Amino acid sequence: MPSALGQVRQYTWQQCWTKTAEILELAGNASRDKKKIRIIPRHLQLAIRNAELNKLMGGVTVAQGGVMPNIQAVLLPKTTEEPPSQSTELGIVVQNASEQSKCLVN
Repeated sequence: MPSALGQVRQYTWQQCWTKTAEILELAGNASRDKKKIRIIPRHLQLAIRNAELNKLMGGVTVAQGGVMPNIQAVLLPKTTEEPPSQSTELGIVVQNASEQSKCLVN
């Protein structure tokens, strides 16, 4: 019959194995996305900073890992929509201002 200490060691070892496998799988996916063969610290950083692993390893600093890509919405260029063509209440599309005064119906 295994002792309680032995069971704790086995459980801890299994958790470490599972988390390591998950990190390496995600880092491998990140390196494949960048068309690289080797996993570098940047790929580990991208793998750790996903939603689930960030809770576990939020305070970890990865040397040479860089920062997460994040562009604030305020800094993005505004999309310009074409101005709607001028129309009257009746839905008549007017090409220029002189015709517009003729088509307005109250």
